[in-house]
Amino acid sequence: MTGRHRGLWWFGAISFLFLTPTPSSSQAEEPPDTPRLRWEYFYEQRAYPFNEIPRGALQRARFQLGVRPMGVSAAPPPIQGTSWAPLGPQRIPSSGTSTGRLTAIAVHPTSSDIIYVGGAQGGVWKSTDGGMTWTPKTDEQCSLAMGSIAIDPVNPEIIYAGTGEQHFSSDSYYGCGVLRSEDGGETWTQLGASVFTGDDFTNAKISRVDVDPSTAGVVETTTVLAATTLGLFRSADGGAMWDLVLGGTATDLVRNPSDTQVLYAAIRSTGVFKSTDGGVTWVEIAEGFPTENVSRINLALAPSSPETILASIQHRSESNLLGIWKSTNGGASWIQLGANGASCGTQCWYNMTIAVSPADPNVVYFGGVSLYRSINGGLSFSDVRRGIHVDQHLITFDPQDPGTVYVGNDGGVFRSTDGGGSWTSLNTNLVLTQFYPGVSLHPWEAAVAMGGTQDNGTLESQGTDEYARVLGGDGGFTAINPQNPAIRYGETQWNTESTFSGPRRSDGGSFVRKVNGIDVTENALFIPPLVMDPVNPDRLYFGTVRLYRTDDRAESWTSISEPFNGRISAIAPAASDPMVVYMGTSTGGVHRTENGGELWSQITLGIPNRYIRDMAVDPTDWQKVFLTVSGFQSGHVFRSSDAGRTWEDISGDLPDIPVNAIVLDPAEANTLFIGTDLGVFVTNDGGVTWTAMKDGFPNVAVFDLAYNASTGVLLAATHGRGMFTLSLNRPLTLAVLPTGREGSELIGNPDTVPDSASVILTGVNSAGADWTATTETSWISLSTPTGSGTARLRWTRDLTGMGKGTYVGTIRVSADGAIDSPTEVVDTMVVLAPRQMTVDPGSRTHTFAVGSATPVQETASVGITGTNASLATWEATHGGSHWLTITTPSAQGSGMLEWTKDPTGLEEGVHVDTILVSSVGADGTPTSIVDSLIMNSPPVGLDPTVRGGNALAGSIELVHDSARVLIAGDGGDQWTAVSDSPWLTFTAGNGSGDGVLRWTRNPSGLTLGTYSGTITVESTNGGQAVLTDTFTLTAPAVQTECAADQLLGTPCLDDLQQRFLDLQGNGDGVYNLGDFLAQLVRDSAAKGSGGGP
Repeated sequence: MTGRHRGLWWFGAISFLFLTPTPSSSQAEEPPDTPRLRWEYFYEQRAYPFNEIPRGALQRARFQLGVRPMGVSAAPPPIQGTSWAPLGPQRIPSSGTSTGRLTAIAVHPTSSDIIYVGGAQGGVWKSTDGGMTWTPKTDEQCSLAMGSIAIDPVNPEIIYAGTGEQHFSSDSYYGCGVLRSEDGGETWTQLGASVFTGDDFTNAKISRVDVDPSTAGVVETTTVLAATTLGLFRSADGGAMWDLVLGGTATDLVRNPSDTQVLYAAIRSTGVFKSTDGGVTWVEIAEGFPTENVSRINLALAPSSPETILASIQHRSESNLLGIWKSTNGGASWIQLGANGASCGTQCWYNMTIAVSPADPNVVYFGGVSLYRSINGGLSFSDVRRGIHVDQHLITFDPQDPGTVYVGNDGGVFRSTDGGGSWTSLNTNLVLTQFYPGVSLHPWEAAVAMGGTQDNGTLESQGTDEYARVLGGDGGFTAINPQNPAIRYGETQWNTESTFSGPRRSDGGSFVRKVNGIDVTENALFIPPLVMDPVNPDRLYFGTVRLYRTDDRAESWTSISEPFNGRISAIAPAASDPMVVYMGTSTGGVHRTENGGELWSQITLGIPNRYIRDMAVDPTDWQKVFLTVSGFQSGHVFRSSDAGRTWEDISGDLPDIPVNAIVLDPAEANTLFIGTDLGVFVTNDGGVTWTAMKDGFPNVAVFDLAYNASTGVLLAATHGRGMFTLSLNRPLTLAVLPTGREGSELIGNPDTVPDSASVILTGVNSAGADWTATTETSWISLSTPTGSGTARLRWTRDLTGMGKGTYVGTIRVSADGAIDSPTEVVDTMVVLAPRQMTVDPGSRTHTFAVGSATPVQETASVGITGTNASLATWEATHGGSHWLTITTPSAQGSGMLEWTKDPTGLEEGVHVDTILVSSVGADGTPTSIVDSLIMNSPPVGLDPTVRGGNALAGSIELVHDSARVLIAGDGGDQWTAVSDSPWLTFTAGNGSGDGVLRWTRNPSGLTLGTYSGTITVESTNGGQAVLTDTFTLTAPAVQTECAADQLLGTPCLDDLQQRFLDLQGNGDGVYNLGDFLAQLVRDSAAKGSGGGP
């Protein structure tokens, strides 16, 4: 097992979120595993092959983008005279009009018409007419992921927006600190950029921002608090400087409106803390508060009875509602409420919120999957969701009218003026939708598109502000038939053995599930790829752990591969050859077939071990292919010009950021568009330089791109700001590929011989552009003499009356107004006299142990009989496996075919390739030899087998390292590591099955030099593996004058330098005169050996 195929290595890293929520509602039913699978899908891409996303990775990428050389960042725009235009959706119709996930609401203290809301990755929006219309206010700011909004109660023009969504989902994006506006949201200043950084996704995620009303009004003297994943922070100068006042993950913060110096803070997995001095100092208030199974905590304070506080708590291990606790004495003591009827399923970690009516302490609202209301202080609750979207995230009230309540959830913002009896959707033009990969465009209607979304189903635009919701749940990949756009395809999220997952088709009405032939018990990505063939719209591909193909519009599916090591994450069929398909996996595998799936070749030379995110094939040359990878600390865009045999990194000056999508410009060979976690980039020079396409585009992650050459529309699907389009307007261009075809048949063959080529039309209006094919060759008959758009040109050859020889014909294809029209296909037909060819044997098999590196020689006899047999030539080819080399690829007459098999570097398993032996004009041609190479793995292995570390002599800092332990078979055997090195200590030295061996190197007491040791891992299956570890200690810099000053009482050496001198001197544990004299001797010896005249 290699690093590319390590299985679900990240399981442990995210096991705390492997939850089981109850079905949510009829509006957005979620299977029990959906939140966990959604989390896994997003996180795996960006973490693999590591257990976690590298600390600060996204923050560093944004910094890299900001500091690129001016010559790059100021490059001319790649598309002259154009800018992005929003496509929506502004509204999603359902039982209540929705949009995307809302994470923050703030109502103006004196004007109910002014409302601010924040999206999960949609930024801050403002309404000045009570929620009738909205305007985005932070599209160009450092982060659009919002966690909280607070309005200065004295000067409401001052707004604070806490960035980073703290709802603990995998796509709760990082923040960049606090944004402050002093003009009602028109302009913003970033605060705390150097403070809110840590080990989370990248930066802190803020759950609550609070403004002290006693200091409000002037930013320089305003006290602001921010509850974040890195702790509770306080600023006394409007956010210019921040102090950490309480550690841990602060999940909530509330203030006593009657005594503004009293605040309460919730710390995840710990409890509730109280401050009576405006947040400077804090004391835990734990009397009666639970101490076991406490995780996320949300707080509510009753404004009309400010000593009354409620705390809703997530159960740590079960993730449901542990309970609601209440204090009526300012937190001095707590009691648990019955809270009958309140629930958040098993996803309280994601959607849990609580609030108390400002007018009545007995009226309590609780949000989970649904929304609940209590009129008896929390003893019991009734469901008041009544048609609004599921997954509640926040509840707030109108400061001018305590009877008006606002709710934010996965569908946007809703308002009730009758205590939850009825709700009004305020999602009038908020564009907050979070799209997944797999968007598609209508062939000629530029404003019509389809795409799957997070928790808002599959949506279809019709050129209006309101999208149609055609499928529920989490939507996935989509496809539109370019020849008949009434035929459309979609899918919902993949849940193994579910009754809803898998491809669906609509013929103009509802979408019907089409999974005949697909094994629904197989593992697949949460959003598995579903891709339409670029030429034949009746053919589609669908990926689980194997690749499926349909040729009858999804009525039946056939597996065209064995299971791959990893789930399929990208599929790219070639337009110029219907037999060529590329695909990539979640574990870094890249594969190609040139014969429709009969044989697959692994093509990863030059590709980093990262999640393969997207692939694209040049429409005119199937050997030219591009791919993108997710994750960090590697290149992200790669190109191959030889069908993937080798790859070139063309990431150029891109920041180190996941690249989620790639689109080729068919009219400009060196122009590529990519969608990243930092927006859209374009290159006009094949990847040397990349330019961010920011004109009209918000600062948001792009999960997919689609390009329709017929309409000239480039579509970008974002994860939080809906869709955007850009007009490219490329000219109509014609190509027919391949430009030459040839065949051979024996004299007298009574059957017609079919063949075909791809007619490829690109550019504006190409989908509806007509083409015509003609020929003056008598033995060629056109099966498709006309067509429109990109399609197959088909013909047959009739050998009647043709003698032995070579015949050449021409087919001419024309399209009015197209560049390169007309173009020709040259068809060559070779008519042969009969001969016979035999090959013996028909198969070969050889077995090696993994790690073997000695090639073996194989042979087979080739016999040619019949007319001019001794002059007949034969040739041998194979499927492209790198371990097989044909040493006699061709010969004349009968002879021996020879080849070698090299097991070097092959993984465990059966590797199969097919040798095809052909002789023009001979019966029995081609004949195949199936060659199998079986690799048996040793019982236990280590990867790598050599490690090394460095430290400064005198250091006491441990040096950490690790290696993977690979167990053969079912992987359940125990293993234990031992070492002969006293300076090496195991921190994880045993385990079961595949795992990670971890150890530390201790430099304490070691002098200069290189130390070598071995680690031996033994397993209960009888295996043993050895790793060689070296530890090199080098000298810290020490000046003799400084060493002398230290003895004379002037501090000059740090602790490490003193320990080093003592180790090299008398070793008595204290730096003294003896150590100094030894240093003088070494200095003198070093100078004496320095050479010179």
